[in-house]
Amino acid sequence: MFSKKSSNQRMCRSALPDECFCLDCLRPLDEETTFTRMFLNDDVLCSSCRSKWLEHKKIYNINGINYHVLYEYDENLESFFFRYKEQRDIVLAPSFLHLYKDQFQKTMKKYMVCGVCSSDKKYFQRGFLPLEEIFNSINIKIYFPLYKALDFKQSKHSKKERAQIEKIIQRKNIYPIALKNILLVDDVLTTGATLHRSCELLKPSAVFVIAAHSLWIKENKPYEQVEKKHTFW
Repeated sequence: MFSKKSSNQRMCRSALPDECFCLDCLRPLDEETTFTRMFLNDDVLCSSCRSKWLEHKKIYNINGINYHVLYEYDENLESFFFRYKEQRDIVLAPSFLHLYKDQFQKTMKKYMVCGVCSSDKKYFQRGFLPLEEIFNSINIKIYFPLYKALDFKQSKHSKKERAQIEKIIQRKNIYPIALKNILLVDDVLTTGATLHRSCELLKPSAVFVIAAHSLWIKENKPYEQVEKKHTFW
C-alpha cells in the first residue's frame, strides 16, 4: 500500500527545480539514458514504470461513435488509479496523458472536451475531480455538463441495476455548450453503461478513454476499427 510518507516525499521532490523524479517509484529521471527519453519525450515516469502500462491504442465503433482507447486496464493500472483517486495522490495526474501531450493538445483543441461526471459524494470525499486534474496537466480545459442524481458505482450493482443508469445520469438544465464538436472523455471504461448514457445526452463526435477493462475490449472486439491515420496518437 502506498504510504503517506512516500506521497509527501514525492510532493517535496517534485518541487525541486533542478531535479526530476519518476512520479511512481521516485527514481531520479536524470539516470535515464534511453533513446526515447533523450530524443523523443520528457516522460514523468521512468522507463521501467512506464513499461508496465499496457498500451492499447485502438478504436471501437459503438453505436456509430468512435471510442478511442489508450491503455488496457489491468492490475497495475487498477493500483495506480486507486492511489490517484481514492488515496488522493493528486501528484500522479500528469502520468496518464503526458507521454502524448503534444498530439493531444493539437487534436483536442478542435473539440469541446466534456468529462463523464462523478457524484457529489465522491467529489467531497476526494476534494478534486480526477478527470479535471488529468486534463489540466496537459493544459486541456474540460467541462462537466452532466451530473449524477445518486452516488452509483457500477461494480457494486447487478447488470439489471446498471441498466437503470439513465435515471442516475442527467444533463444539467443550464450549462452552455460551445458550437464545437464534443469529445466525451472518461478515465476508466468498465461496462460502457455510463458512457452509453452520456453519449445519449451529449451526442459527442468521438469518445476518448484512458483505459478500458479487458473484458469490455474482448466483448467489443467485433467493433474494432482500422484507421490509416490515428486521430489522437
